[in-house]
Amino acid sequence: MLFRGWKEQHHEKIFITGLAILLPAILTLLIVGFLVNLLTDPFINAIEGLLNYYQIEGYQNWSLSKNATLLLFIRATVLLMIFLFIILIGFLTQTFFMYSFFMLTDKMIHRIPIINKIYQTMQEVIHTLFSASGSSFKQVVLVPYPNKNSLSIGFLTSDISSGSNEPKIKDKIPVFVPGTPNPTFGFILLFPKDQVIYSEMKIEEAFKLLVSCGIMMPTYQGKIHESP
Repeated sequence: MLFRGWKEQHHEKIFITGLAILLPAILTLLIVGFLVNLLTDPFINAIEGLLNYYQIEGYQNWSLSKNATLLLFIRATVLLMIFLFIILIGFLTQTFFMYSFFMLTDKMIHRIPIINKIYQTMQEVIHTLFSASGSSFKQVVLVPYPNKNSLSIGFLTSDISSGSNEPKIKDKIPVFVPGTPNPTFGFILLFPKDQVIYSEMKIEEAFKLLVSCGIMMPTYQGKIHESP
């Protein structure tokens, strides 16, 4: 009985180890596949529609999905064209004429009701993520959340709100407190300076800790210190 229990536990450990190795790769492939299909499916459908509309010989009511090799080639070609198109747009913005044209288009979109709100919000988010002068998160910190006797991992999002005239916001630090195991969801909370503990933990290590639900603890001998 003891040997049987040890054997079952050993097999379970092997299964969990294999799952931990394969799951990240499988999830990555699923996400990449979803994005590729999202970008290329409209072109695939357009090509199939043209073939059926003009009734090209041998292609009547024919689906590209029946030919895996051709479908893969078309998807790769579409992705390459999208990549080259993005580079072309970036290159054209370097010229005065095209830069003026894009700026004029941008101003026109900002004048369209409702759409301008969505467009402006997306602009701010994208510019923040791809800004070369800064990063999305500045530093890993520890904050008293959800109560004063607890410490949660947070990310410093911006400088201290010392420029605000609002008494409740003045001299408070905005911190993004993420959830686990999905750190993309969380709360933006404002903490007094004396309640924020700065950590030398790297942002990548903090994300690994959150995604693994605390299993992947950082191996560094880091230091923590209170806010200056």
